[in-house]
Amino acid sequence: VYIPVKDMLTHSKGLLAMADKYKEFPFNKTLLNIIKKANQWTLKKPPVLSDSILPVLEKLIGGQVVVENEEFYIQKQDGQMVNFSVEAEGFKKIGLLWRLLMNESITENSILIWDEPEANINPDFIPNIVECLLELSRYNIQICVSTHNYLFAKYFDVRRKDEDSVMFHALYKDTDNKLQSESKGQFHELLHNDIMMSFEKLLNEVYNQK
Repeated sequence: VYIPVKDMLTHSKGLLAMADKYKEFPFNKTLLNIIKKANQWTLKKPPVLSDSILPVLEKLIGGQVVVENEEFYIQKQDGQMVNFSVEAEGFKKIGLLWRLLMNESITENSILIWDEPEANINPDFIPNIVECLLELSRYNIQICVSTHNYLFAKYFDVRRKDEDSVMFHALYKDTDNKLQSESKGQFHELLHNDIMMSFEKLLNEVYNQK
């Protein structure tokens, strides 16, 4: 499963039909694919691997995700139906993960690639999202996330258990402008860590103002 940064579920109604009709439809297929996956039927009973995760996600968004007439809604605990078009961007992102778990797009031994999960997410929710991803990884789900956020990256160091397998990767260009990569077991061990350097630069500016 690939989850893009761009919210596609808001634009779901009729989009897949248009893409099927017009060969040169101006959307990347990976963006359309997430609509197809999210639009599948859902289980009546949560799968075992998400027993501890779905309640967390439901608490964050205040309900569950439903689909009616090709449109996505968050059905709040009081029964109110909030269309994705007017819902907060972060809630939609969390709701999408809920949906993918409930329709078994993400199962044991799956591969999940998530582009900037922290984008538009309330910072208070970041530890919860990290916990959910770590829990999924314990079911042999290989997860690859990209981020530019210090809090999101660092929480994997803070919340991981000894038996968790977590690696941090940095992409950078060398002096010959060639793309290189670096991998470490701890976030702070990365030598080419633009996130950390930006954070330290901010701390230095704050300190110099005193």
